[in-house]
Amino acid sequence: MKNKRILMIAALLIALALPVFAVQVTVDWQWEMNDPDVQYFRYQVGSESDDGWTVVPSNVLSYSQSGLDGSLSHTLYLQQSYDGINWSASASAASEPAVPEAVESVEAQETEEASAVEEEVAVVPAETEETAAEDVAVPEEEPVAETPADEPVQVAPVAPAAAVEDKQDGMKFTLGFGGGIGIGINNDFDLDARASMQLGFEDILASDAAGLDVRVNLGAVADPVFAASEIFDNMFKLSQYRKSLYADLMVGGNVKLGSAQIYLALGGEFVVDYGHNAARALFSAGNFNFNIVPTALLGLRYNIADWFYAGLEGQYVLDMDYGSQDIVDSMIHTVVPRLVLGFSF
Repeated sequence: MKNKRILMIAALLIALALPVFAVQVTVDWQWEMNDPDVQYFRYQVGSESDDGWTVVPSNVLSYSQSGLDGSLSHTLYLQQSYDGINWSASASAASEPAVPEAVESVEAQETEEASAVEEEVAVVPAETEETAAEDVAVPEEEPVAETPADEPVQVAPVAPAAAVEDKQDGMKFTLGFGGGIGIGINNDFDLDARASMQLGFEDILASDAAGLDVRVNLGAVADPVFAASEIFDNMFKLSQYRKSLYADLMVGGNVKLGSAQIYLALGGEFVVDYGHNAARALFSAGNFNFNIVPTALLGLRYNIADWFYAGLEGQYVLDMDYGSQDIVDSMIHTVVPRLVLGFSF
């Protein structure tokens, strides 16, 4: 009977000495896209290091990772972007541990209990050995909640963080370059070539849909003095053109239509002419003639990227002859259609 008791204690000690191995689980994270303009997501588990992100297109709305320690919580960090360059702040979701923390100390507790049992058995009198052996209560291991590796742990959907940058984030500065043809209308048609550099101070006051702008255009005009029949002989001779410089100062507004924008502006044009049109000038200084005339601008612009745009503009200039007795009859109405390419800062 004594041998029976020793074998039982040894078996108990062996059972209690078995280590509790970590449970490996698969965690599945899911999220939703709350902005149709978002083009990319990026994520990483456990940190937000600069070189640890995985970038995916916006139609990828979940991520699973296997082989994770089920006794720990695992956090996924998620960001979104319109252009793949600028990113939002991180949203995050954490999985719940699949194994209770108490399990980590089970081995130590059971070892202590086994020592206590052995000590108790050792002091049993010889005449009651059989009874003592039968009365020894073998401690039972606490059940461990295990999550099979092939059964994903579901977590709450990750709500993407707010967009990286508010699409209307204050005043913008634009620099554009345009070229077109001026069509002057009075008693006949007069054509000239025009080039301009455009400076825009947009969204000085703005909402999500519209903004207040100030625009400055600096340009040059080349007005041919030769007849249409002489175009092939004179079109490349600068001496055969009247040349003027102008500056526009206009105030207006814009309406935003997604990546497109419509804008309208009104103001004045200051014209400097050398050697001609003295009769129409507001004032003259030597061979330079100066005039100030009203102008209006209507444009349609498409933002190809956050920093680059292309557009089509139509400008109207009312050329007035302040020295004429009949100002209305002497007015020249000039329409300037032009293409524009520019940069936004």
